[in-house]
Amino acid sequence: MRLTHAILVSILMGWGQAEGLWAAEEAKNVDPQTGQSFEVPYILTQTNHFVVRAIINGKGPFHLVVDTGAPGLFLATEAAKKAGIANDPKKYFSTMDDLKLEGGPALKKLKIRVEDPFQLVGMNSLGLPGVKLDGLMGFSVLARYRITLDPTHKRMIWTRLDFNPKEATGDIPSIKKEDMPAELQAMNLLGPAMKFAAMFVGKQPEIKRVPQGFGGFSIGAANDDPKKLIVTQVLADSASAKAGLMQSDVILECDEKSVDSVSGFLKIFEKKSAGQTLKLQVRRKDANKTITITLEEGF
Repeated sequence: MRLTHAILVSILMGWGQAEGLWAAEEAKNVDPQTGQSFEVPYILTQTNHFVVRAIINGKGPFHLVVDTGAPGLFLATEAAKKAGIANDPKKYFSTMDDLKLEGGPALKKLKIRVEDPFQLVGMNSLGLPGVKLDGLMGFSVLARYRITLDPTHKRMIWTRLDFNPKEATGDIPSIKKEDMPAELQAMNLLGPAMKFAAMFVGKQPEIKRVPQGFGGFSIGAANDDPKKLIVTQVLADSASAKAGLMQSDVILECDEKSVDSVSGFLKIFEKKSAGQTLKLQVRRKDANKTITITLEEGF
């Protein structure tokens, strides 16, 4: 009886140790940004595409279309060359080291398809979007976030989920052109055709982009008082961190104007461009402080 009890205890301890190891392994796989929310600036192009800017392998920025219909991440060959991504002709997918979106979201070791989708070739040839499009960002990236989009504001809210979609394998051979269905071959001809048409129609000039100011912090209403604005996050090494802004600071004034709502604060902030200053009056514990932030460009 004692022997049986000892065996049972030993088994239970073994299970406990195994569970501990599994939990430790799962903890290793959790993205450090899980649970964090980021304000990601976007551009609404002349063709009504939502476009965000990204640094890939430390190069860029590149303009990526937020495309919920795309299965993965696609980057044009010219952009891939700038980012130092080698395209293996024997494999369908390549791998990038890291992707950083303007506003803070960051991912590492993602599968990426290097090619020139006919949609991008055609629109870029005619200059229709107003900016040069470098790629499409689909499910393999978007599924990792809860994304809130309000077209009346200039930033999306991206919240990192504790979820990583199953990665596509990297050993799928590229499809030869002659093996493609006739419809797909016809669609791929649209890009060169639109390029040819641009010679006669003329390319539309790109929109002159004035970089909006980036402070590197986010705010929200306090739970106990909706008119009380608090700093919810300050990005390391950002303009706001360098100026001395801290998480949990209570914002009293913005550019010497009282603010009691997030929308009221954003009306002031959205008029600021890179290089301009934002003057905040904050309360920290029992003392009031004046903090002047020189806004930076996102990248």
